[in-house]
Amino acid sequence: MVSGAVANIFLDWLFIFPFGMGIKGAAIASGLGQIISCLVLSIHFIRKKGILRFRLIRPGQDLCRKVAVRGLPEFVVQLSQPITIFCYNQVILKLSGESGLAAFSAISYLITIMMGLFFGISQGLQPLIGNSYGAGNRSHVAYFFRSGLKINLTCSTLLYLVYFFLGDKALSLFLDNPVLVQSAHSSLKVYGLAFIIASVSIIYMTYFLSTKRTAQALIISVSRGFVFNSILIFTLPVIFGAGWLWYPLIISEALTMLIAVGLKQYYTAAGRSLVTVK
Repeated sequence: MVSGAVANIFLDWLFIFPFGMGIKGAAIASGLGQIISCLVLSIHFIRKKGILRFRLIRPGQDLCRKVAVRGLPEFVVQLSQPITIFCYNQVILKLSGESGLAAFSAISYLITIMMGLFFGISQGLQPLIGNSYGAGNRSHVAYFFRSGLKINLTCSTLLYLVYFFLGDKALSLFLDNPVLVQSAHSSLKVYGLAFIIASVSIIYMTYFLSTKRTAQALIISVSRGFVFNSILIFTLPVIFGAGWLWYPLIISEALTMLIAVGLKQYYTAAGRSLVTVK
C-alpha cells in the first residue's frame, strides 16, 4: 500500500507538471499506483511463501449470493460518503455560493483522513472478530469489539483535537484566502464532531458483519448513508437557516449510533435468553 501511494504521488507530479498531461496524467498515475501495489502483493504468491494459492474454480449461485449479500453493507458505506458530499454540495452552493463550496472541499480532504483511519481499524478487526466467532469463542469476540470501540474513539478524539487547534494550518494548504480559512476552520470544529460518533457506528457495523448479521449491518449502513443524512441535510438548513448547515451530520450519526447500540443490546439479550432456555 505504501509503495503504491508513494508511486502515485510521484507520478502525479511527473505527469502533471514536467510532462504537462493535466488530469489525464493524474488518471494514469492513479492506475499505475494500483498496478505497483498489485505487483508488490503478487510477490507473496509468486514466491509461494504462504498457504494461499491461485486456482481455477467454478463459483456456484450460492457462493455468488453469499458474497453479494455479505458485501452489500460495505458497498453502501463506501457509497454513503460521496452521496453525503453531493448533498452538502447542493445545499452549500445555494446558501454560501462558490466560496462556501471551496471551503467544504478543503474540509472534506481532512475528513477523508479520519474516515480512512476508522475503516482501516475496522477492516483489521473484521477477520479477528470473524475468526473468534467461527471458533465459538465469545469472550474473544467481546474483547475485540470493545478494543475496536476504544481504539476508534481514542483516535477520532485525538484527531479531532488536532483539527480543532491546528486545522487552520492544514486548511491553508488548500485555501489561500485567510478569511475563507478561518470560516472553514470554524465549520470543521462543528462538522468534525460527527465523525467521533461515526467511529462508534463503524465498529458496530463491523461487529455485525463479522458475526454473520448482515441485515443489521445493512440497517446501520443505510441509516448513515441514505436515510438520515439525505433528509436532514436538505431540511434542517432550510427550516432553521444556514447556521444549522453542519448539524445534520451530527444528528444523523447520533441516531445511527443509537440504532446500532439498540440492535447490539437486543441480539445480546436474545442470545442470553436462548442459552437460559436450553
